[in-house]
Amino acid sequence: MRVTTVLALTTLGVANLSGQQMPTREQQIAAATLVLPEAFRAEAAVQSISADAKITELRKGTSSMVCSIIQPGSEDFLVYCLDRGWDAFFSRESQLEHELSKNGKPADGAEFKAALQREIESGRVKAPAYPAVGFAMRGSAKAFDWNTHTPSGEIKHWEMIQIPNATGASLSLPSSKPANGGLWVMAEGTPGAHIMVEH
Repeated sequence: MRVTTVLALTTLGVANLSGQQMPTREQQIAAATLVLPEAFRAEAAVQSISADAKITELRKGTSSMVCSIIQPGSEDFLVYCLDRGWDAFFSRESQLEHELSKNGKPADGAEFKAALQREIESGRVKAPAYPAVGFAMRGSAKAFDWNTHTPSGEIKHWEMIQIPNATGASLSLPSSKPANGGLWVMAEGTPGAHIMVEH
């Protein structure tokens, strides 16, 4: 995966709109915040993100969390919630990936890495220097009941413990997904490094 965050799925893995009914604004908000612990859902900001990484605000928030729903109405169901600073960083990563993609092909890895580094050095994007926790769910849109806001067992859940520049060695964890399951460090040694907790 070129952009080593869940946000990369906006450009690399989400199906196009094809016959799914567009959920209402209220349904999108309920679905996007479902991954958060219940006590924190009402205060989170909520946004939808299109296939070309354009953001539409659905609700202003009063907490540090921003919850996103990717391509509502598509065949794929993907929602996640991130700390506001991390969300801004990952959003720009995804937009940059989209901008550098050509003829439907992902950007060259070295080109993307160099472009992101230039934006960090220029101050256009600020890489968070603090740890945070993110939450996500993904699966087929048919596996999510929009009326009751209930995911079936087909929907995958995971959390991301974001630790800038961490490595597998520094945390005594593998740096790739273990075949038999368990924690691992994704995007190790980068500003977006995080521990993946899948279940």
